Amino acid sequence: MTPATFLVRSVRKLHVGSKGWYVEKLKDKGVRHYEGRKIEKFKAHVLANLLEEKNKPTLNRSVHGLFFCVISPFTIDIRVLKIIC
Repeated sequence: MTPATFLVRSVRKLHVGSKGWYVEKLKDKGVRHYEGRKIEKFKAHVLANLLEEKNKPTLNRSVHGLFFCVISPFTIDIRVLKIIC
């Protein structure tokens, strides 16, 4: 990619939620292919679902419990929610 091409791509204005916008966001995350096909071949709603899937936080398997806080008017109770790993 020449520097001029890179400059054009970096200042390109895309409509948020358009197919091109989803393609650019997925490429920024390193996704070029999905199910053996280039991402440019998919419709916008498929790319939207794929981007949402890529943005989900992953669960660290080494964590065996999550702390959460239950606040009532009188006490604060901290409990551990066990996660089946």
